Amino acid sequence: TQYTVEMVSNMKTGDEEMVVKSRLCVDGDRKRIEANAMGQNMITILRSDKKVIYTLMVEQKMYMEMPLKEQPDVLKDLKDPSVVMEDQGTETIRNQECRKYKVTVKDQSSLIWVNAKTKLPVRCVAADGKATIDWDNYKLGAQSTELFEVPADYKKFEMPNMSQ
Repeated sequence: TQYTVEMVSNMKTGDEEMVVKSRLCVDGDRKRIEANAMGQNMITILRSDKKVIYTLMVEQKMYMEMPLKEQPDVLKDLKDPSVVMEDQGTETIRNQECRKYKVTVKDQSSLIWVNAKTKLPVRCVAADGKATIDWDNYKLGAQSTELFEVPADYKKFEMPNMSQ
């Protein structure tokens, strides 16, 4: 699957509300997340093929590299008998016909709306209503390979070894 999508995550804790706008680019097992949180531009590149995560610090033109642990297989997880997915019918979200599902894993549940034609997520809401993710403006198609590489002018940031 190859696409780009805009995401808006809204989280509420007590009287605080945090909204994070981001963009997700997907090209098979390569993913790029561009986000602005608390005034900082951050880019995370997940490369399952290289088993590495790059975190780019845009303003500093630096990056950190970390090993990518085995990612959970969501499709396999959905076949897990402890995951219950209940069809809740159809609803229209932002002029898109969606299938609505209640997904329960162990004792946690959420609602997810999936575009009936594209089968891509449109909205997810935690059962307690304290977290919402909206996906919008999907652009299906090939992604530039440059999106999944560290720019040549970025310097690698190494954490100092504190054990000495």
